[in-house]
Amino acid sequence: MVKKNIDGSTKLGAKARKAEREREEKAKVAKAIEDAAWEETDKKILQKLKRKEEDEKKKHQAEERRKELKAAYEKEMEILAGKTQQSQKKVTHHQLFLEKERRENALKLEEEQKAKARVNITIQTKDIEENLNRVVLDDSWASNTDQALTVLSGSSTPTGSKISSKTTYTEFESRRLPELKIAKPKMTLSQLKNAVRKEWMRSPENPYNANATAKTTLS
Repeated sequence: MVKKNIDGSTKLGAKARKAEREREEKAKVAKAIEDAAWEETDKKILQKLKRKEEDEKKKHQAEERRKELKAAYEKEMEILAGKTQQSQKKVTHHQLFLEKERRENALKLEEEQKAKARVNITIQTKDIEENLNRVVLDDSWASNTDQALTVLSGSSTPTGSKISSKTTYTEFESRRLPELKIAKPKMTLSQLKNAVRKEWMRSPENPYNANATAKTTLS
């Protein structure tokens, strides 16, 4: 009976040792897994730290590059500003010269136009006097400019004329002067008035032209 108990104890001891070994193996495996996990975690942490370090390095390099570009840009702008000031001075002198030349030319042109206007006035006055002296007054030629102007103004009508209702020169001028001014805007007032007088000389509205026409018809 004692032997039997000893064998049973031996078997129990073997099972216990086997179970202990299994626990130890499991513990080793678990530790190995845990160590591997920590190692992997450490690698990831190291990779993150490395990437962060590289990012910081890139940022630093980019900042340095930006500063260099800014300094180069500011230097270039200073050079351009100096050139622009010199160019502006040159342009200003050139503009002053051109403005002076333009004013001198304008003054010269104005003087020439005034001289031409004086010549035109002299010539036109002579033509007017010649034309006025040819106006027929009561079947005879007007002897002077005053008589001719009296005829043109319509203040006097031909002796024995029945056309006193005809247009007077004043009415004719007040109507034709604005029309000619629109048609010939470059003409001066004196030129326009001269043109109106010439039209009046030939106009059928002129009582003396009508009188002359009537006499021609009767004859």
